[in-house]
Amino acid sequence: MIYSLKSYLGLTKHYAVVMIVFVSGVSYAIAPEPGFSWLVLFHLCFGIGIAGSGALALNQYLERDTDRQMERTKNRPLAIGHIDAEKAHFYGHLLMWGGYLYLAYMVNVLCAIATFICGMSYLYLYTPMKKKIFTKYFFWFNTRRYVAYHGLARKI
Repeated sequence: MIYSLKSYLGLTKHYAVVMIVFVSGVSYAIAPEPGFSWLVLFHLCFGIGIAGSGALALNQYLERDTDRQMERTKNRPLAIGHIDAEKAHFYGHLLMWGGYLYLAYMVNVLCAIATFICGMSYLYLYTPMKKKIFTKYFFWFNTRRYVAYHGLARKI
């Protein structure tokens, strides 16, 4: 049971969720809109945390085959088979859509829509495109970095 809970927690990439929630909370706190509310801040952070956890879990579901091949990601719960892919898929959707509904009800619909756009663009734009863009430009960026470093080193 504990092993399973740890795997589901790992599926949500909880360290990334903490960063997402922190940035969202700080953004709310420093927004010029008058009427700061600790209760709204709590609901905002909780809803974004749940929705973000779901999106990150679905990202692992979409990339499970690639994760098995990469050294950095080969020990993720789906990649090593600790969680069934269909259960992870359901879990990700449950969290993501639950977070959107929570935000719509407890904060406001606009916040839920903005979070929905972020989640969908992460899953269906960033995730599939990063493989194509990364492989296409990886050599170019590293070549420029190499040239810039050695060009600078010669001038010193």
